[in-house]
Amino acid sequence: MKRIILIHSFFVCLSQFLIAQSDIKLSKDSLHLDIDFIYSKICEIHPDPFMRFSFDAFTQLKDSINNSVNENETIGTFYFKAASLISSIKDGHTTMLMPSFPASKNLRYGNNIFPLDIKIIENKVYAVFDHFYKDSISGEIVSINNISLDSLMKPIFNANSFDKYPDINYKSIEGDFLILLNELHGSDSIYKIELKGMPKTHVTHGISFDNLMKQNRYVSTNHNPYKLSTNNNTVISQFENFIPNDKLHNFIDSLFQIVISESIDTLIIDVRGNKGGSSNIISTIISHLTLEKFKIYNQVQIKISTSVKERFEKKDTVLSSKIFEMENSSIYNMELEYIEEQKENIFNGKLIVLTDRSTYSAGSTFAHLIENMELGEVFGETGCDDIYFGEFVFLSLPYTNLNFTISTKKLYEWRSENPKKSRN
Repeated sequence: MKRIILIHSFFVCLSQFLIAQSDIKLSKDSLHLDIDFIYSKICEIHPDPFMRFSFDAFTQLKDSINNSVNENETIGTFYFKAASLISSIKDGHTTMLMPSFPASKNLRYGNNIFPLDIKIIENKVYAVFDHFYKDSISGEIVSINNISLDSLMKPIFNANSFDKYPDINYKSIEGDFLILLNELHGSDSIYKIELKGMPKTHVTHGISFDNLMKQNRYVSTNHNPYKLSTNNNTVISQFENFIPNDKLHNFIDSLFQIVISESIDTLIIDVRGNKGGSSNIISTIISHLTLEKFKIYNQVQIKISTSVKERFEKKDTVLSSKIFEMENSSIYNMELEYIEEQKENIFNGKLIVLTDRSTYSAGSTFAHLIENMELGEVFGETGCDDIYFGEFVFLSLPYTNLNFTISTKKLYEWRSENPKKSRN
């Protein structure tokens, strides 16, 4: 279990969508073949696709989507239908990649688009900023151009995959709402926004992608995902993700050098919104908190398929050799060994971990492990169960070329047998 990456925003950065060509029409038969391709690949590759959604329900949904496909449908509208099939199995790592602005040439050089930034809270959509007027705006959106928000948001929510809660997808939807709304309903020059409790309709105008760029709406910044602050004898550290890189490893090293050298009493690790990364990062942090041996996952199951074998083709390991020896469709059960890392800086003070419903994958596993080993107090509920899926493969639909991912492993989190002995 070397690398598990979720992070929906990561998906957005990697996407190479042809939604940019949403004016292109495809035949009904071609789109049916794309839907059937999704169906067959999920059944072929995913280790347990029907843990949360039955095979019969999945088949019925596939047939229903095929029946709903129109002749000469655009790639943009088809995206939502295909994505709803993938997201139905409720595995946050098996997902249709969302469109991104840099890839969307028809928006970049063509029609004006919806000008409001939004915030989603408990499935309700709130207006935040109007880019046409360059001013803040507040209020729950009830309708846009007399179309109810419920009908607008239903296909968008259905296109996003989650396990327990939808919170993990809110940020991605917020960032791409302008492009998603355009793909669903096209563009308008004037937008009439009905806000809940407001007697007067907010009227605004579509804005071009170039104008958004001038306002720095989509210009990347030097954002630091790892932060550290001190307050009296408390250190607060924030991890927005566990994606392995030199910056993260250096941050962890410096964090524990500080808490040990300055005899810090309380360490707060904030993983709210942490959507995952690598299990290696979990083991590195845990090894600074205990001398006891531990596991991250007790068991990992891999469904053997051609795609999985291709993934391991360049890896010269015992695991890859075993996978190539097995027949397709069989399940390989990995029993994982204990991890014993000797770190110089071991923190023995009070540990607090902060989580929320958008803490997912490796972020969630870290919090569960802290709780199970009784290494500290965990506040908040994560958005991931102790059995979930990961390590996905990338695939493209044969006709629309839309990209999607499918998990290759089923992960069973480990539980400590002697949690009282975990701390020194």
